[in-house]
Amino acid sequence: MKENKLNEASKWRFPAAKDVHFDVDVYLNRFIPPSQLHRFPRVIARFLGYREVPYKEIGNVIVAFWALVGAFLGLLLTTAVFRYSSLLQSYDPPVLFASLGATAILDYNTIQSPLAQPRASLLGHTLAATVGVCIAKLAMLGGDITNIRWIIGPLSCGVASFVMAMTNTVHPPGGATAVLAAVDPTINKMGWIFIPLLLLGSVLMTFVALAVNNIQRQFPVFWWTPQDVGIKEHPDIEYAGEVQEKNILSNVGESGFKQTIILNPDRILVPEGFSLDPEQTQVLEVLRLQLKEWEVEEEHHHFMFTGSDTTHVEQGTIP
Repeated sequence: MKENKLNEASKWRFPAAKDVHFDVDVYLNRFIPPSQLHRFPRVIARFLGYREVPYKEIGNVIVAFWALVGAFLGLLLTTAVFRYSSLLQSYDPPVLFASLGATAILDYNTIQSPLAQPRASLLGHTLAATVGVCIAKLAMLGGDITNIRWIIGPLSCGVASFVMAMTNTVHPPGGATAVLAAVDPTINKMGWIFIPLLLLGSVLMTFVALAVNNIQRQFPVFWWTPQDVGIKEHPDIEYAGEVQEKNILSNVGESGFKQTIILNPDRILVPEGFSLDPEQTQVLEVLRLQLKEWEVEEEHHHFMFTGSDTTHVEQGTIP
């Protein structure tokens, strides 16, 4: 009798915190076609972020210089389009949406961050703007919102943060976008048109980023996700059970495996029971992608100096 009661109670137990998890890409990635950038002419492919071999790192002074150039040109193009387009002027937009200034720092400076990639920049801003406008419109149903802006501003930012997290489109400037849509009287007056105008600004800045960031660097690191897309048999990140553990114990050492993350060009293997959030997963996938590109570069280098890629020399193994 006691056992039955215990079984009944266990059915209603709350799940562990690590099990409360949702990754939309698990469902979407199978429908996303693999990148076809390698089929483009070399010059076009380069300015879309494709490299046959990984780019070489440059000094932070050069990075800062290109970030300055990119931020200036990206925001200048956006303000010029807003100022001189008669169609856009009919909506009386501001000189510049302030949240795009924060985007400029990400898009031209920290260009390898998952937060700066086109998916996050374009969709994050768009979703945040939609959330902010929707909340402002709902608040306006009750009349003047002047006295409740202090509530709907934080609410818009919080909801936008949740939506971006659930769609893997986290872009910090999106928080400012949501707040602007809720509390700025000028944008309240613009209404729904704020969403496509902000998207236009994001697109223009991305165009400039593709041009400037690919002169001596590489952008984007990925367009949709660093994970493999399309229908596949095995996930990118595998959680090691008994079979996987036995297969790699000889390489990583029996004593250290349970505290070890295995990263190679083809897969990421983490210990069973060790959880990763979406941002951590993206960081590991970026590293895996860079490792795979480095492997290609090494094979290319070996072929150039030996005339053959059939010889492989083991340089060392993990005891």
